[in-house]
Amino acid sequence: MRCVYNAVMRYIICAFKGEAHPLINHFNLTRTTGFAYPLYQNENTLLIITHMGYENALMATSALLGYRPPEPDDLLINVGICAAPKSFEIGELIVIHKISYNAHDLYPMFLVKHPFMHSALISVDTVQSTMQSLPVDMEAHAIFKASARFMPSDQMLFIKIVSDHFDPKSVNKNAVTRSIQAHLSNIEMLMA
Repeated sequence: MRCVYNAVMRYIICAFKGEAHPLINHFNLTRTTGFAYPLYQNENTLLIITHMGYENALMATSALLGYRPPEPDDLLINVGICAAPKSFEIGELIVIHKISYNAHDLYPMFLVKHPFMHSALISVDTVQSTMQSLPVDMEAHAIFKASARFMPSDQMLFIKIVSDHFDPKSVNKNAVTRSIQAHLSNIEMLMA
């Protein structure tokens, strides 16, 4: 019988270094050289930085899961920021239950009880400065699409933290890092 701690691999996918930095430190990950994207790891966690945008997220996620194909108990977690309507507070953590892109909907089915807000999310191609009715990001749909070739949706968790109310000029790397840092214990609890 396998030891669960050693058997389960966590794949963490972030778009920006500012999102990834607190997670790299928290999980004591080290940089792996010779990979097409920034990749950090320890014995049970792989973290990749995709860079901004749909295509980057699609390619980086495919590369990661091809590098180390997931097993039935593994977990993929997308941690990142999103713009959101004013009904969401800046810094609020949201667990995503539906991701739309160009009228194509995907449904993460990761089921765990938690106290956080659930929301649908729209993935878009450009930074948004016009108020939308739902939170938006640029990578989640692509990450789900690439991951679905390797694992079922009940092994995927999408965590977004509200960075702004469609005011992209207000977002900076330090604020992004602080918002992820503030939720490290919550992120770890969701991944447990």
